[in-house]
Amino acid sequence: MSPKVAERVSILLGPQIWLPLLLIIFISRTGLTAQQIKILLPPLLLFQVIIPLAYLHSARRMGWAISWDLPRRKERLRFFILLFFANSISLVLVYLFGSKLLFDLSVLLFLLMSLTVIATYFSKLSLHVSLNTFGALLANFLFGWSIPFLYLAIPIIVWARLILNKHTISQLLIPVFINSTLIMLFLYYFGYM
Repeated sequence: MSPKVAERVSILLGPQIWLPLLLIIFISRTGLTAQQIKILLPPLLLFQVIIPLAYLHSARRMGWAISWDLPRRKERLRFFILLFFANSISLVLVYLFGSKLLFDLSVLLFLLMSLTVIATYFSKLSLHVSLNTFGALLANFLFGWSIPFLYLAIPIIVWARLILNKHTISQLLIPVFINSTLIMLFLYYFGYM
């Protein structure tokens, strides 16, 4: 298969699709009332989808990155700082106005993001693979483990990022292991499994 197909796969299984999809799933499947959705949807849409995607879209134009997928470790720092503040605000809002499940999953997202930031200091782990692992596992969890075909996104994005020479094998497989292990331990520890 060609690099063009791999590039399209990276876009299809990238943040442009996963971020809005995960927001919709989290809002609709975590037991929020209509009033809670009315309160939380606008700010979560802003902080969890619009701001991160706007940064990725504009980083190249602003000279902060050579590509939208932030291929260099040093290009990711500014993005991670932005995500840290956006997720911190989201976490406070979800704590104040959301359900326990949404808060717990938001804490999990914050922990995984923090670990990714720390790990990126040492190695350029794949954010695509992290996002696909997180998305496939948590979407399945929220739908009662009934959509196992989503797990196919993980090896597909690993293949695409490898074909594009964006990462080494270890930089692709470590996020699968870390995210899968921590998500399952978190869900077990908090009584969701």
